[in-house]
Amino acid sequence: MKKYTTKQSLSKKRILSPAPVAGAIVLIALIGGGIYARSRQNTTPAQMSKPTSAQQTGQDTINYDPASREDNRQNDANKEKIVEEQKQQDNSDPGITTLKSVTVTITSADIYSVFANVTGVVEDGGTCTAVFSNGTQTLSTTSTSVANVSYTQCGRMATPKLTGQGWTATVSYKSNSAQGVSKQIKVE
Repeated sequence: MKKYTTKQSLSKKRILSPAPVAGAIVLIALIGGGIYARSRQNTTPAQMSKPTSAQQTGQDTINYDPASREDNRQNDANKEKIVEEQKQQDNSDPGITTLKSVTVTITSADIYSVFANVTGVVEDGGTCTAVFSNGTQTLSTTSTSVANVSYTQCGRMATPKLTGQGWTATVSYKSNSAQGVSKQIKVE
């Protein structure tokens, strides 16, 4: 039995055959290679290594070359400068220490006691000092601070015998790392 094929089935076979497709790919590759080679012929090796304007300004480039002698000299000079600055800071007056400035807030004050919180530091062992003033009279009391979750708490500072009206109070805080003073409030 003879098998007949139609023109339509023959054309599909020709389109799908690998030989013409491979030929087209080779032709495209040759044309592209020729264009690339032609563009490279007009460029000398010196021009190829010449930096572009973006490279000259240092934008969007990375220089993978080893450091030059001048780069190494500049780096060494910068290192020496940093070391000298650190030595000068270390040689400053050792008696002067810079304490962190903290905020002291009186939370309660009456004729019996004063309470205060210190924000900006969380630590045990600082000294809280309450100073009471009335005209020319000044009285004071102290307590040791206790670290709380997010602040330092001054323990209860029992007031000395405050007689009469017009007393004001301020609380100061000082530790090895921080210091601060509250605003003055009226004791009621």
